[in-house]
Order: sequence, then structure tokens, then C-alpha cells
Amino acid sequence: MRLILARHGSVDARPGCYWGRTDLSLSAAGRRQAVDLGRRLALFAPCRCLCSPLRRARETARLALEAAGWEPDLVIDPRLAEVDFGRWEGLRFAEIAAAEPEAVTAWGADVAAFRFPEGEANGDFAARVRAVLDSISGLEEDVLVVAHGGVIRFLICLALGLDLDNYLLFKVEPAAMTVIELHDQGGVLAGLNQ
Repeated sequence: MRLILARHGSVDARPGCYWGRTDLSLSAAGRRQAVDLGRRLALFAPCRCLCSPLRRARETARLALEAAGWEPDLVIDPRLAEVDFGRWEGLRFAEIAAAEPEAVTAWGADVAAFRFPEGEANGDFAARVRAVLDSISGLEEDVLVVAHGGVIRFLICLALGLDLDNYLLFKVEPAAMTVIELHDQGGVLAGLNQ
């Protein structure tokens, strides 16, 4: 079976910032991206669509599914919400690195053990993302997941058996599609940022 991972479209907010749990809407460009995503997704026929509860993902899923002409089961899954960046929410990396260089170093040194200041621990984030992957492993039909960059990066690492320290090696573009073929022996990355 194929796991089709789609990131939400561009949002109507300050670009280049960490937007985790802030519930943003799609921008006009993001809505166009979602429709384009749906046209690309029309090549697939998933049995269900799992979606983050955050507005930007729900809007992307709705627009993409309409454009693709699909009517799969749409399940809003709170485990697919983006990581809670805590007090880093709404900041750019350069701002964070200037204000909290020790925390940034700790993040890079041990991704799995890191907790975002006043936010979520990556270990807890990984556990909920792994639970989503476990719930769909073994299905025979394709599944679409509409979520966020961090969720998709973690899903890629978990499905491919990679250490989570590698998750920042994958750039996940807005409204882009990543395809992973899931087999009994593990996952195979069949497409990134399509």
C-alpha cells in the first residue's frame, strides 16, 4: 500500500516562522496550491484520508479532495497536529538562535530527547506520529495523510526506519506530495515533494 503524505498549502502569516499549533488559515496562494495538489492526487485512489485538526490542513484536504474528485472517508486525527513549538511559535530560526543558542544546540544534539521551551517534547510528538503509522500499517489500500512539515518528516523517518535525528534532512514544501510504499519489510520512499 502507498502512504501519500501531503503538506498543507501556504498560510496567511509571517513567512519563514515556526507555526506549530497556531491555527492559521490558508492564504490565497495556499488555496490555489491545494487545488493543484488535488489535480496531482487524482492519479491515486485512497481508501481514506487522515487529516490534522488544524485549519490549514483541513482547508487543504477539502480543496484537494474536491479537485481530485475523490470521496474517501475523511478522518480528523488530533495525533496529526504539528508539534507545539512553545515560546518559539511565530519566530524565525535566526531569532531563536540569537535568543536561545543553548536550546538550539540541545535540539541539534539529541532530537528525540528535546522539548521545545514551554512546548512539546519531541519524544511525545514522535509517539503520537508513530501511533498514526501503526494504525495504518497493514492496510491494503492507499491512505492519504494531510498534515504539516514536522509530521511528514517524522513519518518519513519512522516509515523508512531512519533515526529521528535525520528528520531535518527532508525539506517538505507547501502543498507537496510525498509517497511511501509500505511493505512488510519496511517503507520505500517513492517520491518526495511531488
